[in-house]
Amino acid sequence: QMSNTQTPFCKKMAEYLQEKAKKARFHTVITTGNVRRKWEVTCRTKGGFGSSTGVMTHKVTLGHESDNTCSCSCNKPKLLHKPCSHVLAACAKIKLDSTSYVSMFYLKDRVLNA
Repeated sequence: QMSNTQTPFCKKMAEYLQEKAKKARFHTVITTGNVRRKWEVTCRTKGGFGSSTGVMTHKVTLGHESDNTCSCSCNKPKLLHKPCSHVLAACAKIKLDSTSYVSMFYLKDRVLNA
């Protein structure tokens, strides 16, 4: 993976982004604040019994790519420092490169140095 120039990220992060991008294809994205870059992302919940079935809606806010900040009501971007599938779906809606929202911790050279 280190010699692959196609991705700036380590193998685990590249696999994570691929998996979440696949999942994001099934989300529905509705623009709620075009100027403030806010979206509502609706997704199906995993199958199961009880109250866990149905549809979930998450609120996504994308900051400017230069400061690589994004937030989602699932809190995964804040906790894990990498975009969730909801953020990836919002990025796909406006044809934005989602890799700018991945933390610098996951760059290949940083992983190698660690």
